[in-house]
Amino acid sequence: MSAQYLFVCTGNTCRSPLAEALAEARGVSAESAGVAAGPGDGAAPNADRALREARGLSLRGHTPRDVSAVDLTAAGRIVAMSPAVGRRLRDDHD
Repeated sequence: MSAQYLFVCTGNTCRSPLAEALAEARGVSAESAGVAAGPGDGAAPNADRALREARGLSLRGHTPRDVSAVDLTAAGRIVAMSPAVGRRLRDDHD
């Protein structure tokens, strides 16, 4: 992973994949992850629908994943999608 931006939310099913898709649509290298991603879950259906209706993009191929120490080291910029996620990143990966 060597993305310019790493967007991190809780489950990596809604906020961070939306941010990743929007950034990439603008030509920005981005990835997303979660602090508590569930294996086997896809993107939230409402997030996919909103993205398709607003921008013509899709999250259908998205697979949620947990953020790793390697992700945090390799990312140019890390964007926590909420204050709680930011605190958890600092606490878990210091």
